[in-house]
Amino acid sequence: MRRSGRSGETAAFERENARGAFMARLAEVMDTSLQVPVAGERKKASDIPADQRLGALLQAENPGVGLCFARYGGEAGQVQAVLAVGRPEAADALRGQVEKTHGVALPPDRVVVVTPETRALLLRLAELGFIALRADAAKRIFDTGASEPPPSPDQVRRCGRARKILDGAKRRMRMAGVLAEGGFGGEADQAAREAVCRAAGTLILFAADVAADQVPYPVTDEWVAAVRADAEVERGQVAVLQTAHFGLEAEPKAFIEQARGFVEYCEARLEKRPLGGGIVNH
Repeated sequence: MRRSGRSGETAAFERENARGAFMARLAEVMDTSLQVPVAGERKKASDIPADQRLGALLQAENPGVGLCFARYGGEAGQVQAVLAVGRPEAADALRGQVEKTHGVALPPDRVVVVTPETRALLLRLAELGFIALRADAAKRIFDTGASEPPPSPDQVRRCGRARKILDGAKRRMRMAGVLAEGGFGGEADQAAREAVCRAAGTLILFAADVAADQVPYPVTDEWVAAVRADAEVERGQVAVLQTAHFGLEAEPKAFIEQARGFVEYCEARLEKRPLGGGIVNH
Protein backbone atom coordinates (compact mmCIF):
# COMPACT_ATOMS: atom_id res chain seq x y z
CA MET A 1 0.00 0.00 0.00
CA ARG A 2 1.40 3.35 -1.00
CA ARG A 3 1.93 5.84 1.78
CA SER A 4 0.36 9.25 1.51
CA GLY A 5 2.48 12.41 1.28
CA ARG A 6 1.46 13.26 4.82
CA SER A 7 2.74 9.95 6.13
CA GLY A 8 6.04 10.48 4.33
CA GLU A 9 6.48 13.88 5.97
CA THR A 10 5.71 12.37 9.39
CA ALA A 11 8.26 9.60 8.86
CA ALA A 12 10.90 12.12 7.80
CA PHE A 13 10.17 14.22 10.86
CA GLU A 14 10.45 11.18 13.12
CA ARG A 15 13.75 10.19 11.53
CA GLU A 16 15.15 13.69 12.09
CA ASN A 17 13.94 13.62 15.68
CA ALA A 18 15.48 10.21 16.27
CA ARG A 19 18.78 11.42 14.80
CA GLY A 20 18.71 14.49 17.02
CA ALA A 21 18.06 12.36 20.11
CA PHE A 22 20.90 10.00 19.18
CA MET A 23 23.36 12.90 18.67
CA ALA A 24 22.32 14.45 21.97
CA ARG A 25 22.85 11.13 23.75
CA LEU A 26 26.24 10.68 22.06
CA ALA A 27 27.26 14.17 23.16
CA GLU A 28 26.27 13.29 26.73
CA VAL A 29 28.30 10.07 26.68
CA MET A 30 31.36 11.72 25.11
CA ASP A 31 31.05 14.76 27.39
CA THR A 32 31.44 17.12 24.45
CA SER A 33 29.27 19.57 22.59
CA LEU A 34 27.87 18.35 19.28
CA GLN A 35 25.74 20.56 17.10
CA VAL A 36 22.79 18.88 15.46
CA PRO A 37 22.01 20.47 12.07
CA VAL A 38 18.38 21.47 11.80
CA ALA A 39 16.49 20.21 8.76
CA GLY A 40 16.24 22.88 6.10
CA GLU A 41 19.03 25.01 7.60
CA ARG A 42 22.01 23.28 6.03
CA LYS A 43 23.81 25.40 3.49
CA LYS A 44 26.98 24.43 1.70
CA ALA A 45 29.78 26.97 1.39
CA SER A 46 29.57 26.52 -2.38
CA ASP A 47 25.98 27.79 -2.27
CA ILE A 48 27.15 31.15 -0.88
CA PRO A 49 28.18 33.66 -3.59
CA ALA A 50 31.94 34.18 -3.87
CA ASP A 51 31.71 37.90 -3.13
CA GLN A 52 29.85 37.17 0.12
CA ARG A 53 32.44 34.58 1.09
CA LEU A 54 35.21 37.12 0.53
CA GLY A 55 33.33 39.72 2.56
CA ALA A 56 32.90 37.27 5.43
CA LEU A 57 36.56 36.29 5.29
CA LEU A 58 37.65 39.93 5.40
CA GLN A 59 35.41 40.41 8.41
CA ALA A 60 37.05 37.47 10.21
CA GLU A 61 40.67 37.76 9.00
CA ASN A 62 41.31 41.31 7.85
CA PRO A 63 44.84 41.83 6.48
CA GLY A 64 44.54 45.60 6.86
CA VAL A 65 41.89 46.97 4.50
CA GLY A 66 38.83 49.05 5.30
CA LEU A 67 37.14 49.07 1.90
CA CYS A 68 37.18 46.49 -0.89
CA PHE A 69 35.70 46.38 -4.40
CA ALA A 70 35.78 43.59 -6.98
CA ARG A 71 35.11 43.77 -10.71
CA TYR A 72 33.47 40.77 -12.36
CA GLY A 73 33.13 40.00 -16.06
CA GLY A 74 33.07 37.39 -18.77
CA GLU A 75 30.37 34.82 -19.47
CA ALA A 76 30.98 33.06 -16.15
CA GLY A 77 31.05 36.32 -14.23
CA GLN A 78 34.49 35.58 -12.85
CA VAL A 79 36.42 38.08 -10.77
CA GLN A 80 38.65 40.25 -12.97
CA ALA A 81 40.29 42.64 -10.52
CA VAL A 82 40.15 43.74 -6.90
CA LEU A 83 40.69 47.22 -5.50
CA ALA A 84 40.95 47.90 -1.78
CA VAL A 85 41.72 50.85 0.46
CA GLY A 86 44.12 50.22 3.30
CA ARG A 87 47.74 49.34 3.86
CA PRO A 88 49.61 48.47 0.63
CA GLU A 89 51.38 45.55 2.31
CA ALA A 90 47.97 43.85 2.68
CA ALA A 91 47.84 43.17 -1.08
CA ASP A 92 49.46 39.72 -0.98
CA ALA A 93 47.20 38.46 1.81
CA LEU A 94 44.14 39.90 0.06
CA ARG A 95 45.13 38.16 -3.18
CA GLY A 96 45.29 34.87 -1.29
CA GLN A 97 41.84 35.49 0.16
CA VAL A 98 40.44 36.16 -3.31
CA GLU A 99 41.89 32.87 -4.56
CA LYS A 100 40.51 31.02 -1.53
CA THR A 101 36.96 32.36 -1.93
CA HIS A 102 36.74 32.65 -5.73
CA GLY A 103 38.97 29.81 -6.87
CA VAL A 104 40.83 32.21 -9.17
CA ALA A 105 44.51 33.14 -8.82
CA LEU A 106 44.64 36.73 -10.02
CA PRO A 107 48.01 38.17 -11.12
CA PRO A 108 49.57 40.47 -8.52
CA ASP A 109 48.86 43.55 -10.61
CA ARG A 110 45.12 42.75 -10.58
CA VAL A 111 44.84 43.10 -6.80
CA VAL A 112 45.61 46.66 -5.81
CA VAL A 113 45.54 48.24 -2.35
CA VAL A 114 45.77 52.03 -2.17
CA THR A 115 46.12 54.20 0.92
CA PRO A 116 43.19 56.30 2.19
CA GLU A 117 45.16 59.38 1.10
CA THR A 118 45.44 58.08 -2.48
CA ARG A 119 41.72 57.32 -2.60
CA ALA A 120 40.93 60.82 -1.33
CA LEU A 121 43.11 62.27 -4.09
CA LEU A 122 41.36 60.18 -6.77
CA LEU A 123 37.95 61.27 -5.51
CA ARG A 124 39.09 64.90 -5.58
CA LEU A 125 40.39 64.57 -9.15
CA ALA A 126 37.09 62.98 -10.19
CA GLU A 127 35.21 65.83 -8.53
CA LEU A 128 37.28 68.33 -10.52
CA GLY A 129 36.59 66.44 -13.74
CA PHE A 130 40.14 65.32 -14.47
CA ILE A 131 39.28 61.63 -14.25
CA ALA A 132 36.08 59.60 -14.36
CA LEU A 133 35.13 57.01 -11.76
CA ARG A 134 32.36 54.58 -12.71
CA ALA A 135 30.19 53.74 -9.74
CA ASP A 136 28.80 50.67 -11.55
CA ALA A 137 32.20 49.27 -12.59
CA ALA A 138 32.69 47.13 -9.47
CA LYS A 139 30.83 45.51 -6.61
CA ARG A 140 31.39 46.69 -3.05
CA ILE A 141 32.60 43.64 -1.13
CA PHE A 142 33.57 45.00 2.26
CA ASP A 143 33.34 48.34 4.04
CA THR A 144 34.15 49.11 7.67
CA GLY A 145 32.68 52.58 7.32
CA ALA A 146 35.84 54.05 8.86
CA SER A 147 38.32 56.42 7.23
CA GLU A 148 41.23 54.30 8.40
CA PRO A 149 41.58 50.56 7.70
CA PRO A 150 41.56 48.24 10.72
CA PRO A 151 44.96 47.18 11.99
CA SER A 152 46.42 44.07 10.41
CA PRO A 153 46.98 40.93 12.53
CA ASP A 154 50.72 41.64 12.37
CA GLN A 155 50.14 45.17 13.68
CA VAL A 156 48.05 43.79 16.52
CA ARG A 157 50.79 41.32 17.49
CA ARG A 158 53.52 43.97 17.35
CA CYS A 159 51.53 46.41 19.49
CA GLY A 160 50.88 43.67 22.05
CA ARG A 161 54.58 42.78 22.16
CA ALA A 162 55.58 46.47 22.37
CA ARG A 163 53.27 47.02 25.34
CA LYS A 164 54.93 44.18 27.27
CA ILE A 165 58.38 45.51 26.38
CA LEU A 166 57.42 48.98 27.55
CA ASP A 167 56.12 47.68 30.88
CA GLY A 168 59.52 46.09 31.53
CA ALA A 169 61.36 49.30 30.61
CA LYS A 170 59.19 51.35 32.97
CA ARG A 171 59.98 48.98 35.82
CA ARG A 172 63.70 49.46 35.15
CA MET A 173 63.20 53.22 35.10
CA ARG A 174 61.49 53.14 38.48
CA MET A 175 64.39 51.11 39.83
CA ALA A 176 66.81 53.74 38.51
CA GLY A 177 64.89 56.45 40.37
CA VAL A 178 64.98 54.53 43.65
CA LEU A 179 68.71 53.86 43.29
CA ALA A 180 69.40 57.51 42.53
CA GLU A 181 67.47 58.65 45.60
CA GLY A 182 69.44 56.19 47.71
CA GLY A 183 72.75 57.64 46.60
CA PHE A 184 73.70 54.79 44.26
CA GLY A 185 74.54 56.94 41.25
CA GLY A 186 76.45 54.32 39.27
CA GLU A 187 73.83 51.63 39.73
CA ALA A 188 71.08 54.13 38.87
CA ASP A 189 72.88 55.12 35.69
CA GLN A 190 73.21 51.45 34.67
CA ALA A 191 69.51 50.78 35.33
CA ALA A 192 68.54 53.85 33.29
CA ARG A 193 70.67 52.69 30.35
CA GLU A 194 69.02 49.29 30.49
CA ALA A 195 65.58 50.93 30.60
CA VAL A 196 66.44 52.87 27.43
CA CYS A 197 67.67 49.78 25.60
CA ARG A 198 64.57 47.83 26.61
CA ALA A 199 62.19 50.64 25.63
CA ALA A 200 63.95 50.88 22.26
CA GLY A 201 62.35 47.53 21.46
CA THR A 202 59.04 49.34 20.92
CA LEU A 203 60.72 51.27 18.10
CA ILE A 204 62.71 48.33 16.75
CA LEU A 205 59.52 46.27 16.28
CA PHE A 206 58.28 48.80 13.74
CA ALA A 207 61.56 50.10 12.28
CA ALA A 208 63.67 46.96 11.84
CA ASP A 209 63.07 43.75 9.92
CA VAL A 210 62.20 41.56 12.90
CA ALA A 211 59.40 39.08 13.53
CA ALA A 212 56.42 40.28 15.55
CA ASP A 213 57.12 37.73 18.30
CA GLN A 214 60.88 38.34 18.44
CA VAL A 215 62.31 39.79 21.66
CA PRO A 216 64.39 42.82 20.58
CA TYR A 217 66.75 42.67 23.55
CA PRO A 218 69.70 42.80 23.96
CA VAL A 219 69.81 45.55 21.36
CA THR A 220 72.17 45.06 18.41
CA ASP A 221 74.12 47.64 16.44
CA GLU A 222 71.96 46.84 13.40
CA TRP A 223 68.76 47.58 15.30
CA VAL A 224 70.12 50.88 16.58
CA ALA A 225 70.98 51.75 12.97
CA ALA A 226 67.42 50.87 11.90
CA VAL A 227 65.98 53.21 14.53
CA ARG A 228 68.42 55.93 13.47
CA ALA A 229 67.32 55.47 9.83
CA ASP A 230 63.65 55.92 10.77
CA ALA A 231 62.95 59.55 9.88
CA GLU A 232 59.95 59.64 12.21
CA VAL A 233 62.06 59.07 15.34
CA GLU A 234 63.27 62.32 16.91
CA ARG A 235 67.03 62.83 16.55
CA GLY A 236 67.42 63.73 20.23
CA GLN A 237 65.89 60.40 21.23
CA VAL A 238 68.22 58.56 18.84
CA ALA A 239 71.14 60.21 20.65
CA VAL A 240 69.87 58.94 24.01
CA LEU A 241 69.61 55.41 22.62
CA GLN A 242 73.12 55.57 21.19
CA THR A 243 74.49 56.82 24.52
CA ALA A 244 72.87 53.91 26.36
CA HIS A 245 73.72 51.20 23.85
CA PHE A 246 77.32 52.18 23.07
CA GLY A 247 78.17 53.10 26.67
CA LEU A 248 78.99 56.72 25.87
CA GLU A 249 79.89 59.00 28.78
CA ALA A 250 77.12 61.10 30.31
CA GLU A 251 76.53 62.84 33.63
CA PRO A 252 74.49 60.24 35.61
CA LYS A 253 71.82 62.56 37.02
CA ALA A 254 71.22 64.27 33.68
CA PHE A 255 71.17 60.98 31.80
CA ILE A 256 68.56 59.49 34.14
CA GLU A 257 66.24 62.37 33.21
CA GLN A 258 67.01 61.82 29.53
CA ALA A 259 66.29 58.10 29.93
CA ARG A 260 62.97 58.86 31.61
CA GLY A 261 62.10 61.14 28.70
CA PHE A 262 63.06 58.41 26.23
CA VAL A 263 60.77 55.85 27.86
CA GLU A 264 57.91 58.37 27.91
CA TYR A 265 58.58 59.15 24.24
CA CYS A 266 58.36 55.46 23.33
CA GLU A 267 55.10 55.16 25.23
CA ALA A 268 53.64 58.20 23.45
CA ARG A 269 54.65 56.75 20.07
CA LEU A 270 53.01 53.45 20.94
CA GLU A 271 49.80 55.15 22.06
CA LYS A 272 49.48 56.78 18.65
CA ARG A 273 49.62 53.49 16.79
CA PRO A 274 46.36 51.65 15.98
CA LEU A 275 45.57 49.47 19.01
CA GLY A 276 48.81 50.60 20.64
CA GLY A 277 47.09 52.04 23.67
CA GLY A 278 44.48 49.34 24.09
CA ILE A 279 46.46 46.11 24.26
CA VAL A 280 47.95 45.13 27.57
CA ASN A 281 48.10 41.35 27.34
CA HIS A 282 48.49 39.37 24.16
